Amino acid sequence: MGYYTVKNANSSENYKGFIRLSTPKGDLNYPFSAGYRVVPPSAAVSATQMSDFYIGVDNPVEINAAGVQADQVSAGISNGSIVPRGNGKYVVRVRRAGTARVSVSAKVNGETMAMGSKEFRVKRIPDPVPGVSGKKSGGKSTKGALRTGTYLYAKKADGFDFDANFNVLGFKVRIENRGKIETAKTSGNAITGQQFGLILKLRPGGTVVFEDIVAKGPDGERRRLPPVVLIIQ
Repeated sequence: MGYYTVKNANSSENYKGFIRLSTPKGDLNYPFSAGYRVVPPSAAVSATQMSDFYIGVDNPVEINAAGVQADQVSAGISNGSIVPRGNGKYVVRVRRAGTARVSVSAKVNGETMAMGSKEFRVKRIPDPVPGVSGKKSGGKSTKGALRTGTYLYAKKADGFDFDANFNVLGFKVRIENRGKIETAKTSGNAITGQQFGLILKLRPGGTVVFEDIVAKGPDGERRRLPPVVLIIQ
């Protein structure tokens, strides 16, 4: 066995030499050549569901450190929490909009070594889209479909891949009846008897407006949503 030692290693280097062996027939030389490349510690951090982190939902992440088994890798985050799920998979929960940096370390030969980090943008969940009785704003509806107890909903925006449920906390119904504006407000998500009474006053072609809609999502933030305007058939 032999050892090759350098004091100030370059990032890469080739070397060669020979091994001399003494034999009964004399010394024999065996030439050799080899090389090395010094690779700095590195880790790959990727968000697997969407490229950014979102407040209020579980953001799945995969982390791989070059040459290190997954159970020897650990991670931290600057804005929120990161929890291992095994086999290099993690779940990130973030607290506030801005950025979050995921830092990776690993145990190598009994010592903890920094393996790198990656910064992600942190965003609020997009505003949901309100509707009632299966209709979005601009649709048509019968009066019966808007009877007492029918509820307003707020569905997550198209293209947002996380499960994000929003609850409607309150809204107002507004109609125009013979040139007069009439309104009725509720603190729940369902049409009240008073509100339905206003809707019954409308003739076909009239419009009912559900406005001042307030909804709350998994991030705990109250959102004021755009009105839903329906034409009565």
